[in-house]
Amino acid sequence: LDADGLAWLGRSSAAFGTPQAGQQRSLANEAAHQRFRRSATDEERICLANHDDESDIGRYRALEQLREPLSFDELAGDGLSLHPASVTCTGFRGWTTAVSGHVMRGGRHF
Repeated sequence: LDADGLAWLGRSSAAFGTPQAGQQRSLANEAAHQRFRRSATDEERICLANHDDESDIGRYRALEQLREPLSFDELAGDGLSLHPASVTCTGFRGWTTAVSGHVMRGGRHF
């Protein structure tokens, strides 16, 4: 299951979404934790530092999103054109911006 599938599994059944006696994580969160631990590279782990209140499913979802190609959802300004993998500015006449739904959690912003 992907992160969304694990989230639905945890929500649909208390047996999968609630930690059982003596366990730190629910079954769904444990599955997400193990998938993250096995598949994330060192660089991805640095970019996806764990937040105190974040579930393992949330962190695994962030890993899946990080691996998706960056896309731009909105363009504003003059002279911008959108191509599948890039935004091109053909002439600067004032201001321009491209907006993505990607949230930076760590690393460097350029």
